[in-house]
Amino acid sequence: MKKQSLPEQFLGELAVRGCSPHTFNAYEIILRKWTEYLGKKPLKQATPQDIKNWMVVLHDSGLKAATVAHRLVGLKSFYQWLDESTGLPSPARHIRQPKVVYKLPTVLSQQECDWLLASPTNPRDKAILNILYSTGCRRAELSDARLEDFNLERRTFFIRHGKGDKQRMTILSELAVDAIKKWLEIRGIQPGLLFNGFSGDRISRTVARYARGSLGKKNIAAHCLRHSFATHLIEGGADLETIRVLMGHANLNTTSIYLHTSPEHLLKVYDQNHPHAGITTARNHAGIKPCFHEVSKTSI
Repeated sequence: MKKQSLPEQFLGELAVRGCSPHTFNAYEIILRKWTEYLGKKPLKQATPQDIKNWMVVLHDSGLKAATVAHRLVGLKSFYQWLDESTGLPSPARHIRQPKVVYKLPTVLSQQECDWLLASPTNPRDKAILNILYSTGCRRAELSDARLEDFNLERRTFFIRHGKGDKQRMTILSELAVDAIKKWLEIRGIQPGLLFNGFSGDRISRTVARYARGSLGKKNIAAHCLRHSFATHLIEGGADLETIRVLMGHANLNTTSIYLHTSPEHLLKVYDQNHPHAGITTARNHAGIKPCFHEVSKTSI
């Protein structure tokens, strides 16, 4: 029997831990490309400089910093496993992550979301759009969703394989429940994938098609509805911790980016809570003039 390679052993360990197919495939791709880069050099003999050189090659090839950082995370996980298994020190241990500059996410207005969700006449597509917006789930999470993960009476969607293989419960809107019920009239109520044959990419293409038709906007994908979900919750007064739990974020730092997409909400919260908010308007109504002396140009 042929001995398994180190990547095969590592991937086998991931499978035993029950990682999602998305996570498994991501690690498989990273390790395959890393092995190809090293050529004849064994994985155990890789040095920190080898990894740094690969990072430069990836960056020069035009990959985004976030993608390069993701591949380094994959290597760190692999070599940490190898360290724990064999005692071989990890060459990736002290390599710092490349700095990633995150752009503010694209967000639709609440009216645009209403138009988008109302546009499909196909019950399946209508259910897809409504679930994405009402739960804020990722496209891969919806692609993996099974009928038995939904409780329509309690309006819940249990995500079994979220990012990092974390599980969480999300909430369905009444519109989403109604859309799912209409889709089930066609699909049937047999257990299994709710949207059989719909990969994450196909889900994004579905969203993009309706966004072009109903909004006249290009480059709108499934993740845009996730961003809109979070932003609209903030605008409605939801606290960050609740949004973090619903979205499956590991920490509040990730969730806090949505504060920057809703400056109107920041202004509203400030005006409601800061002791000096609106003070200029109140003084003007009372006829009170500011207490300062006019400074002449010559005194500056």
